[in-house]
Amino acid sequence: STQSTWGQILVEVPPGPRKVSPGRMSHPPLVAAEGGKYILQALVEGEPRKVIQEIQLKNGLNSEKCRPALEFLDLLGATRSWAYSSILTQLSNTLLDQIPSLPPQMLDDLLARSLPFIAVPELSAIPMSVLKHHPTISPPLLDELAALPNYLTLPDEAKRQIWLHNTDKYREEVFVLLNAYVNNPDFSSFEINDGLVETPRRRREHNTAVRKLVSLVGSSWGLYKSLTEFYRTLLVKTTIPGVWPAFGTLRAETLMMLHDQGNSAIYSEDCCHRVAWAVDACIRENSVDSRRIRELQSYFKELPEASAADVAAGVAPCTGDIAMLFADRFAMHMLARQVFAALVAVVDRQDIPKNDDALKFLTQLLTLGLHAREVVQAGVFALPAVDNEVLQGFYPILAQKILDDLLRSDDWAQPVEALDATAAASFFATPLCRKITAVYILSRIRVRDYSSVDQMLSLALGLETLDSEDFDLVYSLVSLLCVSPDWWGTPLRPVVLDRFLINISRISVPLHDQILRLWSGLVGRVPPNELFAYVQTTQLQGFEQHSINAASMYPSLVERLTTDAAFITSTFDPTPSSSSSSSSST
Repeated sequence: STQSTWGQILVEVPPGPRKVSPGRMSHPPLVAAEGGKYILQALVEGEPRKVIQEIQLKNGLNSEKCRPALEFLDLLGATRSWAYSSILTQLSNTLLDQIPSLPPQMLDDLLARSLPFIAVPELSAIPMSVLKHHPTISPPLLDELAALPNYLTLPDEAKRQIWLHNTDKYREEVFVLLNAYVNNPDFSSFEINDGLVETPRRRREHNTAVRKLVSLVGSSWGLYKSLTEFYRTLLVKTTIPGVWPAFGTLRAETLMMLHDQGNSAIYSEDCCHRVAWAVDACIRENSVDSRRIRELQSYFKELPEASAADVAAGVAPCTGDIAMLFADRFAMHMLARQVFAALVAVVDRQDIPKNDDALKFLTQLLTLGLHAREVVQAGVFALPAVDNEVLQGFYPILAQKILDDLLRSDDWAQPVEALDATAAASFFATPLCRKITAVYILSRIRVRDYSSVDQMLSLALGLETLDSEDFDLVYSLVSLLCVSPDWWGTPLRPVVLDRFLINISRISVPLHDQILRLWSGLVGRVPPNELFAYVQTTQLQGFEQHSINAASMYPSLVERLTTDAAFITSTFDPTPSSSSSSSSST
């Protein structure tokens, strides 16, 4: 009977939103704190028994069918509070079952009636359910919802409508996540070494910022489009060398997480999807073979050329967004490794770099990523031509270096050929040269070619921009040294540690944090007394006052090293010295 009565009430609601007349709200709803205040005031001003009877008469179940049941429950010892709570629960559950199938007009009316109770725990599920299932909430109501201090507790479906209506609110939520992402970067994006980073899909799943950004978007193309516009704007306006590529990474990761989740409503509409999918596959496989090259070339050929009017109107962002996909650090490092591998193959074939089409195309893609900011800002897309200084200057010099290394492969102790000023300058002349040089240096460390490593790191030490533009080299170098500590007892240690890392750790907090990462990775794997001497050296640089990591890690490192049994044994010599023996005899 209760269910059919409530259903009848819903059927009798006239079409269209209905305003609640002022007379119906002459006193606040008798629920929660406001209802409690009303009842307390009535009890104070009137005779309590009479006031209670009036409240029950006006607000209770006055149906003749209900009265016998309530009186019977009284006889059974059930309180009226329990009875009404049970009825409320039953009615709420019945209504909640009907809400998903109600037409929009009835949802409008029900929302107007139930929204005042959204803060009441016993009733909040009703307006929440209406907001979740309402496809088109009216703009005035969206403004009212956006003004709620706790509007973020509303269902995601309602929040997305609010954000589509109020872009400032959306921008606030997005920028909170973007600030957290930039201020707490995924340091694995600086990793150049292959095999030391998770697969792209697992990396996305573990990235909190990417997951939350995708959750904000849901299946709303409008919110996704606004999000990509934020990425483009921030990539152009952020001039810090180490920060702006993060927005290229976010552009690729957001799209590919939507792909991973099967959200075809979004990714199928994104003109970058095919390119993003191909690049993601190349990163996963760490390979850009001839088939992938042909595939990527076909995508670029199919891109429509944007007219000047389209660019001015901002209706052709796809070209700039494709450049952002290659600005992703994971993509750039993969391409740098592939360029170096192609160059090694050219040397093996005894060919000339400028004659290798695959090498030239890979270089174009890497150049596109490194210059994504300019491409997005200009709004006119074209694959950049390979710089002649790179193709006919840097590549032949590096190829000759690779060949010299092959000839010395039997004995790394042999001295390397000296570089003239032009050749030496070419290795770090441009951002592209720096990326490929970093891959080369890491390849020489793997084979313990300390002569070539010493030559290259000596050049790097002379760079004024080492801190901002070569952090990925330092990060990857430390990662490689932590993988296997067998280099500790070789000539590579003074080359990499004494002459390079110790020196650059003085430059900035981020670089000093990397030397701390190395110390932490070597504890228990190298002689503790030797490592302790290095820790003391870097601790004296005074970064504990400027770095949270340094302030917390140095005491921990010292404790771990000085309590090591090997350290205690090496520092305590039970054999008395000659002077102490003489003194004892005397």
